[in-house]
Parts: sequence; structure tokens; C-alpha cells
Amino acid sequence: MHRTIKLPITLLLAAVTTACAAGFPPGGAGGDPGTFDAGPAGPVEVGRSDALAAADGVAAGDLELPSAPDGDLPPLPSLGGPFKVGLSQASFTSSTWGKYLLTIYYPAASAGTSTPLASTGAPYPGVVFAHGSDSNKDLYTWVGKHLSSWGFVCLLFSVPKPAAATNDQWVDGIRSSVDYLVAANSKPGILKGAIDVSRIGSTGYSAGAMGTLLAAAQDPRIRAVVSLAPCWSDVEAYQPLTIPAQIQVGGLDGLCPPAVGEKHYNLLTSPKQLLVIRGANHIGFLDAGLTYEAARVMTALGLLGDKPATISRESQEQTTKKYLTSWLQYYLKGNKAYGAYLFGAQAQQDLAAGVLDKLRSQP
Repeated sequence: MHRTIKLPITLLLAAVTTACAAGFPPGGAGGDPGTFDAGPAGPVEVGRSDALAAADGVAAGDLELPSAPDGDLPPLPSLGGPFKVGLSQASFTSSTWGKYLLTIYYPAASAGTSTPLASTGAPYPGVVFAHGSDSNKDLYTWVGKHLSSWGFVCLLFSVPKPAAATNDQWVDGIRSSVDYLVAANSKPGILKGAIDVSRIGSTGYSAGAMGTLLAAAQDPRIRAVVSLAPCWSDVEAYQPLTIPAQIQVGGLDGLCPPAVGEKHYNLLTSPKQLLVIRGANHIGFLDAGLTYEAARVMTALGLLGDKPATISRESQEQTTKKYLTSWLQYYLKGNKAYGAYLFGAQAQQDLAAGVLDKLRSQP
């Protein structure tokens, strides 16, 4: 059994009244709630030496240059992609855990529910997202919307027992979600022929981040992972993991701190990447909205164990989108131009500008 860090969502909702009474303004530090594909283009980036990179948090020898020069940059992956977003709802039932609810986001010919698939670019890589404990899929819709706009079919699921202190139902949910995508690709429906089942990735947050690492070690169909704020668990269970793995951590995460992310990174084999987002915390990976605002207030009052962020939730999301999308473009789609954002001068500029506290990479 793999135990999880618990985020008390039921208490978060009750804290909204406290937010009003305490006079906390909406939004994170420094910003209003953002829209789905908001985000400014960054400044002109410059290359940096290994010595300077090491001084800013890159371990000397970790970093390699991308396959494509920065002059051939693809569109900025923190912005919305070229596809409209469709979605559909579904479920499957586990004899062990119960009913998993699903939302599948996909590149669509027109935006909306159950709209036709965008045929240009199909079949698309599939990605499974696993939420954190005491939570559900509907608090992380930005992941599905963003990735599907970039040409991925993204399945988000809710575990049946989100308060259970075990990673096992997240691992089972991820593997069963891969089963679902493979089956949906071959039978009549919106997703028939939509998914390249040889290119499936997984990502997750907190308990779901640990579940992602554990599931990928067990399921060879998962070809790349991105783990957002993973907490400490039985890491020996995923030490055989040899697929590309990216770890993202908030520099002020009080629940799953950067030192834990670094331990995960050190146990992984190449290709791997660790980024520590300066000023970001644990709850900053949530959607904007009521639950995030309640969590932010509880964090400010010292009730959650997390640390208050010094950047806005929107800024944290934009950085996460940039590196998450680039990792999946690079390792699932094979688009090496995105190496510039992961390993090149673009990434080095994030260190120089104070967007990241640390960046370690072994492509």
C-alpha cells in the first residue's frame, strides 16, 4: 500500500466564508483569474554557460543542448494550441474500488460537448491525468483543455474513494484509463481512430503524481510521464522506470517540498528533468475558482501545511503548461523543436529571469 498526502477539500469549501471575513482578495499574488489560453510571450532568450547555469540551480553536466536551434522555435507552448477543444463524459467500474468518472478532452472540429473529432493530425497521442487526494478531476480542467488544444487526447478521471490513504486506486485508475483509451480507439464513437495507442503518456498531481510514476513502472504502454508535486512514497516500486519522466515542484510547496522532488529525480534514469518553480506552492496546480480560493485562504491562515505562494496561480500554471506540453511534444510526438524550451537557451532564460529556482535535465 502506498500512502498519500491528503488535501482536505471538504474543509476548503467551508473556508470561503472565512475568505470574505478575512478580507483576502480573489486571485493569487499578483494577478486576476486567467482565461484558458492566456499568457504573454516571453522576452528574447539568451544562451548561458554551464558555470552560470550551475550557479542558478542547474547541476553541471546535467544539461544538453536541444536538437533544434532556438532560432527555429515552435509556438510558445504555455499558450493555447491550434485545435478547438471537444469533450465527452464516460465511466468505468472497478470491482475493487467502484465507479471511476471520466472526462475526455480531444482536438475537435468545433468546440463543445461530443463535437466531431478534428481529423487533421489524427491519430493523436493519448494522455491520462490523475488528480490529488480528497479531490476530483473537475478541479484540474486546465490540463485537459490545454493538452487537447495541442493535439493530445487527454482523459481525466475521478477515483471512487478520494479520501482513501493509498495510491493503489490511482494506479489502477491510470492503467484502466489506458485500457479505456485503447478500447475507445477501436469501436464506434467520437474517439474511433483518434488515438495513437503506441504513444500514450500519463501525468498527475500530488497523490496522482505518485500514482503516475508507479503506474508507468507497471504498464509498458505508458511511454512518457510528467509528475506534478509528487510526494514521498515507496519509491522502490518505480525504480525500474526507464521512460522519459519530468518532475515539477513549487519552490514554496510545504506539502511535497522541492527536496522530495529532487529525491525522485535522483532515482530516475534518463531521460529525466526536474524543475522547481520559484514562488509556487502545492495548491497552485488547481484550477482557478472556488476551491482554489478557499485553499489559498487556508494556506494564508496556516491551516493546510502548504506555504503561501509569492507568484499568482496563473503564473504557476503558465510555467507548468510550458514544460508539460514541451515534454509531451518532445517525447510522445517526437517533435524535437520543443527541446529548445526544455533544454536550450529558452529554459536557461527562465533561470536567469527568476521563473525557476532550479532546472536539472538529462535528455
